[in-house]
Amino acid sequence: MTLPKYFLILLMFLSSNSFGQSDSTESNMERFQFTPRVAGGQIEATTLLYVLEVGGLVDLDFITEAIENPKSFGLRLGVEYYSYLEAGGPTGGGPFTDYCLYGRHTIRMNDFWFTILGGLAYHTYDATYYDDKVLFRAGLEFKYNLLGNEAGLLLKGSTSFQEQTSYFGFGIFFGYFQ
Repeated sequence: MTLPKYFLILLMFLSSNSFGQSDSTESNMERFQFTPRVAGGQIEATTLLYVLEVGGLVDLDFITEAIENPKSFGLRLGVEYYSYLEAGGPTGGGPFTDYCLYGRHTIRMNDFWFTILGGLAYHTYDATYYDDKVLFRAGLEFKYNLLGNEAGLLLKGSTSFQEQTSYFGFGIFFGYFQ
């Protein structure tokens, strides 16, 4: 079978599930459901002591659970720009740009959201002579929504367990989430 045929079969499978209806019985409400969708996106900025991070991202949900505190599993596509504030200008501390593809698990509790992230990042060195590379990255994110799901406070950290590739900060986000 050729690649276009695989793609066509996958497209037919996803479109048939997109238009499916579910029963609203109590037993159905406690199960995870395959509901592919764009969950939202945001622009963010965080800082703490000597590190600054700004980024933009889009979250995709694939599996959701419709209960009081919904949980979802999906992907995050994002760009993160971060740098360590160093006297005398940038050295081995950046600035860096990471192009990320993360697996994501989010728990939404009214105004508080908690997200666990893990995946790959194409790590680029913007001001140094190091070679770019692909890194495994893991991270956590705590959000407090101040204006519905459009703006709030953000506590975020990410690492690849290598020197000069981690950041942790407190900041703000603007965006939209369903």
